[in-house]
Amino acid sequence: MAEPKAFPNFFVQELADILADHGETLASLPDLIVIGPETLARLQTSLTASSTSSPVLAPEELAQLGTALPLLKDEMRRLQAALLALAIRRLVASQIGADYAQSITQTIYPELVTAFQKFDPTQVRGDAGANEDTTIDRSWNFIRESRDAALLALQLSMGFSNHQAHLQEARSYLAEALEELELLPKAVKAQALWKKWQHQLQIDRQTIEQQEQTVMGRRKQP
Repeated sequence: MAEPKAFPNFFVQELADILADHGETLASLPDLIVIGPETLARLQTSLTASSTSSPVLAPEELAQLGTALPLLKDEMRRLQAALLALAIRRLVASQIGADYAQSITQTIYPELVTAFQKFDPTQVRGDAGANEDTTIDRSWNFIRESRDAALLALQLSMGFSNHQAHLQEARSYLAEALEELELLPKAVKAQALWKKWQHQLQIDRQTIEQQEQTVMGRRKQP
């Protein structure tokens, strides 16, 4: 088995830079948030050229840091962009290898940071003041997008590695689509379109279950 390669941890690099802007360092994190010595050591080690791991702060730790410093909106979004970059690198690496994943992620990382600076979270699912028709349209869009994400994860599960993780992701997205479908008003549920989507999502769920059985069968093979 090939030895894992060392690649930069975008998140810890951004974190160290932001802490420095506030007159702090990684070593001073225990004074700011509740963090274990092992987690701190892994964060510090991941800044070295020889590190092969990419540890990050847990959501509650990042929230504590946001209050303790406090983090500016711009700083928080830089960290969010770094987290997304690590997630993209991990996903791409599982399909085409770590070298290509690093090259691709390194190229798009500046664009991710810029995009997060311009990001408006109110545009993702809309605001609470939307009328009923608009809300229903958004629900349908969410259902379609969740199914698309589930099918993409299902396709990735048929790749070279991380089969079970992708299948869990597919199941999660599909569950979100089914939940949103059930939350639609009764008048919508009476329509043929709703019944068609319910039937399709049930078929998708069966497909995911069949792929899970296939993966488990492979694991049992000698």
